[in-house]
Amino acid sequence: MIAEFGRAGRSGDFDDFTPKSHKSRAATEWDNLADILVTPTSIFPDKYDEKATKNAIKASDQKQVEVLGGGDVESQIIQAPLAKIRMWRNQPRTANLSQICERTVEEEQAILLKEHKTCDLTRQVAENHGVPEAITVIANDEGGFSLIDGHRRYMAISILSGFIPVPKDWPKKVRLEIESILADHPFPKTIPAKVLINITDEQVENLLAIKHSSGQLKWDALQRGRFAYNMLATRTSMDLTCKSVGDLRRVWKELTEKDQDVLKSVAHTCGKRFDKLRHNIMAFVATSLHCQRYNVKDHEGLFTYFEKFYNKTWARKLAAGEKYKYKIKDENKKIVGEVTIDPDLGIEEKFMGWVATNKVFDCGHVDQLHKIIANPQLHEAFLQSGYKGALEKKAELRAKNGHKALDVVTNEILAFKATDLRKPENSEVRGRLKKLKGAILMLESDLGESV
Repeated sequence: MIAEFGRAGRSGDFDDFTPKSHKSRAATEWDNLADILVTPTSIFPDKYDEKATKNAIKASDQKQVEVLGGGDVESQIIQAPLAKIRMWRNQPRTANLSQICERTVEEEQAILLKEHKTCDLTRQVAENHGVPEAITVIANDEGGFSLIDGHRRYMAISILSGFIPVPKDWPKKVRLEIESILADHPFPKTIPAKVLINITDEQVENLLAIKHSSGQLKWDALQRGRFAYNMLATRTSMDLTCKSVGDLRRVWKELTEKDQDVLKSVAHTCGKRFDKLRHNIMAFVATSLHCQRYNVKDHEGLFTYFEKFYNKTWARKLAAGEKYKYKIKDENKKIVGEVTIDPDLGIEEKFMGWVATNKVFDCGHVDQLHKIIANPQLHEAFLQSGYKGALEKKAELRAKNGHKALDVVTNEILAFKATDLRKPENSEVRGRLKKLKGAILMLESDLGESV
């Protein structure tokens, strides 16, 4: 049983939620709602525990007050018709990658079923005879409701009530179970909903950010990036539109120079450092542009590439027209040199091309990509065969350098005389020779022959 169902025994609007033939004496007591939760024992009479249900009821007013930032908001529990519910315009789970667009109910439902599988939750709702918590909605201009939170619960009830068909790609056993429920005891085509009254868009965004961006029930990385982008775009004068690669530098300038107080406020609400929020928004803008430019529809995972890219100092410096320096360390982590990479104003466009052509096929490659760029031989191998080719070239160069180093060591050893090695000042050399002898013995043991 999933964690969301750990609240069994709390109460919802039993009178409206339960089919008339299954009402009991306790139904009249549900006028005073305990909270926003619905008891999981409210569909079938053989599962209904009236005593447990009564004990769960706490007298309270239907209107509840919640502080979401920006003032008090009243809420009220109702039974919302499924047909009257649409997705909220800034909901990152169903919003378009590049912009907010109008979708039909069917298109929104298809997105939720495809990208946010509800099969397991639907089975849990069926087994527990109800949703564990009311969905959250606000009134819209069409006389219905916009769904703020509880999308999977909404989809589960929609399927169990027959409001939408059971997905054909679900396991046959699950489809048969749901079809049996629909034949015997279909769920009503309504769902317990908490309506937030007189709430502003900013308060709605705060509510979602607290729960899904900085809280425990987090959206995925792309959804959090999209949501932060929408929050900032509606609260500031920043121009975050990006239609070409050249616009990326303008967006970065907007993020670093305009409305920094608002940026910090949004970062705080989303539970991020404001500099990290900049990187995330740049990653979202670049992901959106990449998908448009290369006609990519399956954008899952792409965001993490660009998030990693903008989180790297070397990438941001090169793109901004600055040099980047990094230290070279030996195997003992001792600094033995320094490398300078020249500015590259086209690095963002190049990176998009590398991702599109699978030269960079893992977001972890971004960590060492600057070192490949800095080495002419590795860079050439990378452009020809991608990251894998660069690694093969690196191994080849290391082997050649190893042979050269071995020749130097051999010549140095042959140049030594026993009388020289006996001198106290050469004790360190004797110690190294012993280590070398031990390494040779281990090598011979692995090879099974003398070298």
